[in-house]
Amino acid sequence: MTNMLEVVGRIVSAHVSMCAMTSEEVLAEINSVHATLSNLHQDASVKTTRHEGMPAVSRKQAFKKTEVVCMLCGKGGMRTLARHLKYAHSMNPGEYRTKFGIPREQPLTARDFSAHRRTLATAHGLADYLVKARAVRAERLKGKKDNRAALS
Repeated sequence: MTNMLEVVGRIVSAHVSMCAMTSEEVLAEINSVHATLSNLHQDASVKTTRHEGMPAVSRKQAFKKTEVVCMLCGKGGMRTLARHLKYAHSMNPGEYRTKFGIPREQPLTARDFSAHRRTLATAHGLADYLVKARAVRAERLKGKKDNRAALS
């Protein structure tokens, strides 16, 4: 509580230094600032305990067509969640999926964003490159197995 009283003192002294006030006005200002800070502190503790065990939004509300909403804090307007999870919550997508029971098949992106990226990839022929790369990798692995068999 002394920490809050110090904050109240600093706020009121800054206000008094900027404009002339009577002693009654200073007392009223102290009471007003203290009441406001106390209410803010109580509201913050209620919000924190409410979000500890339950998601801020439901899974259906979290994954919309044009945006993704974080189920931890309720922040929306994002196309993907990975960066937000990393920097805002120090969490990776796997931990997020586990915490809220999200299946691996559910992308952590907005549906329109995923569809747009898919059309760009097919337009640029990235699927063909993927098929070629997988074939090359399979041949390399087969060659390594043949070499190991010959050495044995």
